[in-house]
Amino acid sequence: SQFYTDWIFTCAFIEAAGNIREAGSPVYAYLFTHRPSWSVWPEWIDAFHTAEIPYVFGTLESVMPVNKPYTKAEARLSRQMMHYWAEFARTGNPSGSAATKDKWPLYDATKHSLFLFNTGPFKKRVKERCAFLKSLFSKAEEPQKSEGDSVSSD
Repeated sequence: SQFYTDWIFTCAFIEAAGNIREAGSPVYAYLFTHRPSWSVWPEWIDAFHTAEIPYVFGTLESVMPVNKPYTKAEARLSRQMMHYWAEFARTGNPSGSAATKDKWPLYDATKHSLFLFNTGPFKKRVKERCAFLKSLFSKAEEPQKSEGDSVSSD
């Protein structure tokens, strides 16, 4: 699951973000790693694609199972995300013009500077994992030399 997520989503996004920044456009990249308390997936599946949507739009109630409230940490995370998205819509910069505790930096391809949205500690080494996957797949795409017998149509 993590292998697939890294290769299909995270690493592909990082490469695209680097290309867009290289072309001169601003990029504000983020990584949402919070496993929602309401997730119906097995425990070994962390945050999933689109899991951040109810946090961004402040609609946690719409995804919560009956009689299961979201946590205080999730409410704070939702308010934080709504603030950043609103500032981005208003100013073109998710940190806005005012000084905020956590500035969301422009993406830097050399640092893989992703803004992290989570309710707890996170130790995933995105840069190293993507470099490993890229080297793995680039080796798999190299033509292979045959050491065995050749086949002819004679």
